[in-house]
Amino acid sequence: MKQKFLLILSCLVLLGACKKDMNLDKFQNVEINPEVGVPLAIVKLKVKDLIKPDSVTYYDDSNLIHFAYRNLDLKSLPIDTFIKIPAIAPSSTAIKVGEQSIADASTSKSSTLREMTDNFTGPSKAILLAADGNDAIFPAITDQNTNVAALPSSSADFTTAKISNGYLVIEIENHLPVTVTEISMNIYNTIPVQTLIGTVNYLNIAPGASAKDSINLRSVTLTKNMGYSMPTFKTNSSAPNLVRINLNDYIKVNATIKNLKAIGGEIVFPAVSNIPADTTIIDIPTDDAAAEIQHITFSNAIINYEFNSTIQERINLKIGFLGATKNNVAFAPIVVAVDPGQVKGTIDLSNVRLNLTQDPSKPFNRLAVMVEPTLVSSGQLKTFDSSDYVNASFTFSDFEFKSVEGYLGTRSITFDADPIEINMLNDMISGIRLDNPILKIFTENSLGVPITVSLDVKGTSSNGIEQALDAKPFVIPYPSTLGQGIVSGTKYFDKTNTKLVDLLALPPAKIGFAGVAELNKDIPKSYDNFIEKSASIKVGFEMDVPLALQTSNFELTDTTENPFFKINSDKTIGEFFMGDNFKITDMDFVELLVKMNNGFPFDGNLNMYFADKNGVILDSVVTNQFISSAIPDANGKTVTNTIASSSVKFTAAQLQNMKDKNLTQLIVNFHLSTYNNGTQVVKVYSDYESQISLSAKLKLKYKK
Repeated sequence: MKQKFLLILSCLVLLGACKKDMNLDKFQNVEINPEVGVPLAIVKLKVKDLIKPDSVTYYDDSNLIHFAYRNLDLKSLPIDTFIKIPAIAPSSTAIKVGEQSIADASTSKSSTLREMTDNFTGPSKAILLAADGNDAIFPAITDQNTNVAALPSSSADFTTAKISNGYLVIEIENHLPVTVTEISMNIYNTIPVQTLIGTVNYLNIAPGASAKDSINLRSVTLTKNMGYSMPTFKTNSSAPNLVRINLNDYIKVNATIKNLKAIGGEIVFPAVSNIPADTTIIDIPTDDAAAEIQHITFSNAIINYEFNSTIQERINLKIGFLGATKNNVAFAPIVVAVDPGQVKGTIDLSNVRLNLTQDPSKPFNRLAVMVEPTLVSSGQLKTFDSSDYVNASFTFSDFEFKSVEGYLGTRSITFDADPIEINMLNDMISGIRLDNPILKIFTENSLGVPITVSLDVKGTSSNGIEQALDAKPFVIPYPSTLGQGIVSGTKYFDKTNTKLVDLLALPPAKIGFAGVAELNKDIPKSYDNFIEKSASIKVGFEMDVPLALQTSNFELTDTTENPFFKINSDKTIGEFFMGDNFKITDMDFVELLVKMNNGFPFDGNLNMYFADKNGVILDSVVTNQFISSAIPDANGKTVTNTIASSSVKFTAAQLQNMKDKNLTQLIVNFHLSTYNNGTQVVKVYSDYESQISLSAKLKLKYKK
């Protein structure tokens, strides 16, 4: 204990860390003279021996001592902190076969004068029959042919068709020797029952001439078995001219179906179908309603499809994802053959970059899937209805996104970390105001989005006093292009932009780190944000505390056993350090003499308190200036050592009082200040040295 007492006095600023060995037993063999001085030791104090580099302590290039507290993995924020792609809802669409084209086709039928006279009445019939083969006056005919003559279609493309659009064009050719002044003609379907399709009318068709009229077939069910009648048939007379009467002369009827569109019936589907393509919009959700994603790439992505067809022909469905690419090349559509009935399968979209901007009404978060049908005609008659369809259903599984591009919104993410215990800092700088500590925030970021971090760093002292860092928000560095990887950054906080000095002056027993990370804060909307699957933000810190400090009241306290007595195991005072044969009453005082060649830029006073085993202080010794500071330059580095002497005297009465009151404990208290009464910042370098010469003087009482 004697050694520790002397070392505390000698190690001064360096917190009792010096461990020199000294021998106080020199007193044991001293001859009894009225006054005895005994040299005890010469102690050389070197900072580099007292404060050695370790996991917390290091020297910089100038040998200035730093304490650094590091945690390079303070907090990690994984990818799903910033965006999640929830399950994608199933999607379906029905593609109707719609109206189908029937090719134009023509048919002709001639009605001879002989055939028509069979239906004529009156004298015109007799005149014509009598004059057949002779020149005569052709009579004016006003008659009708109500019998229905067959006019079968030559088309092989349908048997019956519900017409949505198109015309039946009827042309009349006059091969009679007189003008046909009026004809009305009824057109019929003749099967399964005779039904009127429509009526055409003609006037004044000269010999050798023709005339056309048409019937709009919209909403008509047309069969290829047609017929016609002529309820009105009128001609001029040839009078006064004679003409050759020939009962083989005729009226020719030409019927053409033109531009037909059918919505049902029994038809041969055309080789080139007109089934329209359909675009299905699939919403790609995000967990943030403000996020507007323009492109997304999935590392794993399976679309399950199911097609159900009621169309009686094969349909080839070409499924294309509008704007999609793979390896920077347009992603080829998938073609699926669908026969009547059901077809199931999958589409692998792994590593396909999907374009979510193809819907003009909402150019984000929407995948446009083009389903383009092509009907493969068998050339056979098939029944159909325009409502026949292919139903396409899509479900999604095993989706795991690889990258997301677009605008990621303005979400806020709060974070915190377990408080950092820094009791060593509390021990080393209590009562000291550090001049230039630096807090470094390290970030590793692979998210391509501006993220503003608002730190809530707070120090708490051992007695609960708090001090906030008050750091301003900052944007952490981030990659500018997809695939760039991790971008590292360091943000520095010091006395110029925070209250770090005040925080450390508590001093803190622990420091808590929390805060908020905000995406796109106060930044105009931009679609160049991106996140990759492996992305994350990693945050670490380093508290770098160079020993550049200023104090006028640095207090160092340590407790040891009373060095003037042997302390028994039961915590009672034993023999005086001079031995059992030496009585305290035989001396006037014992004095400790200290001479110091000081290279440390500190002044100091020493107080000593003596307490009982319960720590109750019952005696004390107060000294004047005990240490005289070395002289530093303007930068706080020692340039001139100082030499000063001091002493601490203990009288016999004080020592006896200690023994009588059983004062087994010594509490040593240093009050230190930096150079010039604490008005100047000083720095502690590893090459500082001081030398302390220790001696003791014992004065005995004179015995008569």
